[in-house]
Amino acid sequence: MKPLKLGMGARRLATALLALLPWLALPPPAHGGEAAAEPSALVQTEPLKAGALPLALTGFGVIAPEAGQSQNVSVQRAGRVEHLRVAVGAQVQRGQPLMELAVDPAAAQAFAQARNAQQYTEGEVARIEGLVAQQLATRSQLAQARQAAADARAAVRVQERLGGAAERITVTAPIGGLLVALPVAQGDRIPAGATVAQLANTDTLRVALGIEPGDARHVRSGMAVRLASVFDERHAVMGQVVQVQRAINPKSQLVDAVVRFHPTADSGLLPGLRMRGDIQFGKVEGWLIPRSALVKSGDGFVAFQVAGGKAARVAVQVLTEQGEQAVVKAAFDSERRLVTVGAYQLSDGMAVREAKS
Repeated sequence: MKPLKLGMGARRLATALLALLPWLALPPPAHGGEAAAEPSALVQTEPLKAGALPLALTGFGVIAPEAGQSQNVSVQRAGRVEHLRVAVGAQVQRGQPLMELAVDPAAAQAFAQARNAQQYTEGEVARIEGLVAQQLATRSQLAQARQAAADARAAVRVQERLGGAAERITVTAPIGGLLVALPVAQGDRIPAGATVAQLANTDTLRVALGIEPGDARHVRSGMAVRLASVFDERHAVMGQVVQVQRAINPKSQLVDAVVRFHPTADSGLLPGLRMRGDIQFGKVEGWLIPRSALVKSGDGFVAFQVAGGKAARVAVQVLTEQGEQAVVKAAFDSERRLVTVGAYQLSDGMAVREAKS
């Protein structure tokens, strides 16, 4: 067989291919010329510590005056409200004017009639005494006249206590306290005996906190309670349970725990304000950790410790939480530091870099 003869162009192509073969046999270079680095996460850690948090039941209620510490203000004469001196929410002193009342003319007439009756009966007593001296009247008639005069004087005293012949009455506060209700307006006509204001002594106030019936067994008198406005947590004060009702409130279907407290001058806690109360009935002990250290995992939580520069995953059971802290039960290694910031990005065995605090 004759050897195959190549042309000049074919020989040049073969020569070029033979020259490239050593280069094609070399392994591909690494990306960027370096090997890939192991992934790591930057975290903050702190030493593990044991501690406790209080157990609390939460209830809601409305501030009210202490039982027996509120008083209705009423007027015994019919009239018309001419001028209001105070508004609802005002703190008043005993004897302070609340309003001016123009007395109904009929009420003034009743006083005039009582005074006329007194004068007439007293005149009759004097006349009959003279007749008795002349033996023209009996002592029985004199006794009847004296009784009628006594009744007339009593009627005048009643009218004087009601305001007498005064055309205007100034209604004053019988006690010092907070004006919690003012059911009349300027110009209103009011009947005799009508309530025109309600005052409450605010030195001591109370809140009936509604709690679940199943939790009532945990509450007893003397327990401490933190009370705070539902509108502003800064308005808070400490109180004490004074009574636990042993019946269901028909309106709320809850059990009322009555809490008494002494408001401070700047607390802003007034009757009618809705409050949240946390009743402290015990405490829970365990590992005390920040809530930021907890990572949701399935139906529970996990946390991470640092062991030799690696993240160590630990399952935890949350016993209670309060604010930014939690008490948990977990198989922690007390010698290892706990990851408090950045735990969400970790997995078991992942390399970590601890930030300096």
